[in-house]
Amino acid sequence: MAGTIYARDLDPTDLIVWEDPMLLRKHQFVSLMARNGKPVWFTPANMTISSEGQGSYFTGGLAEFSLAAGQAHAAGNHLGGSGGETFAAAVFASVRATNWRGVTAAALQSFGASVRLAREWIVESAVSPAMHRELEQDSRGPLSLTRRKTLLEALTAATGPRFGNR
Repeated sequence: MAGTIYARDLDPTDLIVWEDPMLLRKHQFVSLMARNGKPVWFTPANMTISSEGQGSYFTGGLAEFSLAAGQAHAAGNHLGGSGGETFAAAVFASVRATNWRGVTAAALQSFGASVRLAREWIVESAVSPAMHRELEQDSRGPLSLTRRKTLLEALTAATGPRFGNR
């Protein structure tokens, strides 16, 4: 099972994976360092990076393994120090854990058309009082209060006070 999860979450071109055929065998599922005389069970996955001794390896269970895989990818690509590696690990983990099957060419086209339509609606509402009122009404809910206020203020500034907020 661990091999299947490794294959799903790790990129074979990551330096840590590419250079270490024993990576899976080195995974320490149970901490070898006991706390209070007892082994530590069920810890989340973590990447221990080392260029000495046995080298880099994973520790903990398979919970949150995608984040540990992101750490491995970030560490292997030298992404901007410890802060940059932490951020990059989270980004890589979320990208690898996302179900991309729903993202199709048709879905992207539909999204692009919706954005263009919304832009045209905003432009038209700058010259048409009826469209302006409709935009005021229909922007309640989809936009946060701050974004809605900014949008309506920008339209009022562009058109002058002739439509205003009603």
